[in-house]
Amino acid sequence: MRHAILTLVLAGCAGGAGGLAFDAERMAQRAELSMEDTVAMLHRGDHLYVAAGPSELAVVDISDPLTPTEVGRWTSGIGNTQTTALLWLDDLVVMAVGWDVYVLDVSDPTSPQVVSRTGMEVHIVGLALSGDTLAVWGDGVNPTLDRLYVLDLSDPAAPALGGFVPFDWARSTVQGVGGGRFVGGAPDEATGGGLALLDATDLATPTFGAPSAAPGGFVMAVEGDDAYVHDQRDLHVVDVRDPAAPTLRFSRDLVAFDKVLLVGGYVGITHPAGVWMFPKAELETLPDGIGLPVPTTERVQALVFDSPYLYIGAENVLYTMQELPD
Repeated sequence: MRHAILTLVLAGCAGGAGGLAFDAERMAQRAELSMEDTVAMLHRGDHLYVAAGPSELAVVDISDPLTPTEVGRWTSGIGNTQTTALLWLDDLVVMAVGWDVYVLDVSDPTSPQVVSRTGMEVHIVGLALSGDTLAVWGDGVNPTLDRLYVLDLSDPAAPALGGFVPFDWARSTVQGVGGGRFVGGAPDEATGGGLALLDATDLATPTFGAPSAAPGGFVMAVEGDDAYVHDQRDLHVVDVRDPAAPTLRFSRDLVAFDKVLLVGGYVGITHPAGVWMFPKAELETLPDGIGLPVPTTERVQALVFDSPYLYIGAENVLYTMQELPD
């Protein structure tokens, strides 16, 4: 399967119900660039770093946003596997490929280089960072071996493997809240609660605290005091100022959505046919999403915002789109 990045200009938006609305009729395709199997994207300066291909990192120059150009590519050389996560560690890229965690030096965008490679005991599903502590979770083949491990990345060239906790990766994720601590946990079927503090300050013995009444599930992002939690039914915004005692702020019933991605001042809600954009400040009150047109029926995998452009990782081809003048 091949995936895409879409680039759209968000200038000149019309006012909508309590917020901004994008005028779909004023969007037009300007360019294309193939980008296969996009899973995640990072942005720094004039470049996008795209988890592409079965196990590759593509670097795309966006100094001219209307003519994005691939300028570099790194491949793990591991066939028949998939990149599942991508994040920044200062100026280094941390990438999950199959059973391995790679740290890459991308100071030369045309030629990313491996700083370290750490083999794990699980097929990696996700990564999250809290300070220099990396949480790595995945499929241990047997459910009794599904685990979340922690790694100390204070020396990126020599990561130190710590302990692990059992982890239901099929129903939950974690995100960092600073200082080697994370929030996450699977939803409790009876109460709907389940969000808890994962304390990994002692690398050898990471420990989940007692589940709270705040909804558990896939913690898609933490920004400021808020965690965005998706329990496969609703989107919950949870106050994690005290991560040991998270409290629900509000919930939204959103049908058939996949991911929650924070971009600029917006919350992007992806669904099978594209993405809806909500201004963060009005997420609780807006009755409907803001429709951002995606000219395919393919799933959106990743969003990057570099004002006034929004780059969207979707399937099959890289589109560049711009709002047309009146």
